[in-house]
Amino acid sequence: MGRLEFSREDMTPEAPASGDLKLVLGIRPEQITISREKTDAAQVEARVYAGMPAGSETLVSVRIGEKLITVKELGSTHYAGDETVYLSYPPKKVNVFDASTKRLIKYSR
Repeated sequence: MGRLEFSREDMTPEAPASGDLKLVLGIRPEQITISREKTDAAQVEARVYAGMPAGSETLVSVRIGEKLITVKELGSTHYAGDETVYLSYPPKKVNVFDASTKRLIKYSR
């Protein structure tokens, strides 16, 4: 997912000052933006696994590598299986966890 940098004020007291850590990102489905066109170098390429209309929104399951994540988009939009899409998200809205300890190390704002 690329390189992310955060200010110390966003970090929990348990967060290390620096280091090479394995991290888990916690992003809410409605905070991810999905696009059929790559408009920004920071966007992440994904493949549509399934699109599910859900009334006033569409839930889209996408695959990034071996991971399957869900994106929530307002409105009813059709996505074809295996279609290439591009995802973006606001880094400040991400919770970050240390993968080994499972502890929260960066707050979502």
